[in-house]
Amino acid sequence: MKNFIPWLRLVMAVAISSLAASAACAQKGDWQAVENLKPGTVVSVKTRHRYPCTVDRVTSDALFCERSRPFLVPIRVPSSFSRAEIREVRLEHNQSKDAWIGAGVGAAAGASLGAASNHVSRFGGGLFGGLGGGMVGALVGATIPIVHHKQVIYKR
Repeated sequence: MKNFIPWLRLVMAVAISSLAASAACAQKGDWQAVENLKPGTVVSVKTRHRYPCTVDRVTSDALFCERSRPFLVPIRVPSSFSRAEIREVRLEHNQSKDAWIGAGVGAAAGASLGAASNHVSRFGGGLFGGLGGGMVGALVGATIPIVHHKQVIYKR
């Protein structure tokens, strides 16, 4: 249990610093930022409700994207939002990239703590500590945004 507390402190420090560093200001009324989005970018569009979608293309008057229905059969539904009805566009964080970053941090922390442990050999402790830390880090990285925290790129 003593060896777990420094590792937990490391994970909490990474999580808190990533949330603090990710605060971003919206570019109020700058539709050009939306027009510069590349196809395949994952965003959330707020009209009356918030809709996560993948950008297909953007014109000077509308945003065309594909929405997915997560709780039904995974179907992509083509959607379009007129510029007049859009209140806000946010970049969504990349969960897979965050999971890989978390896995790397967790594996490094787990390997160092496992190698320092006197319960097993240094190699075995480092190996199993790295595997366990990597799995926990991947779960933490997939649930806590590390890279960007839903940066607002357009707000009306």
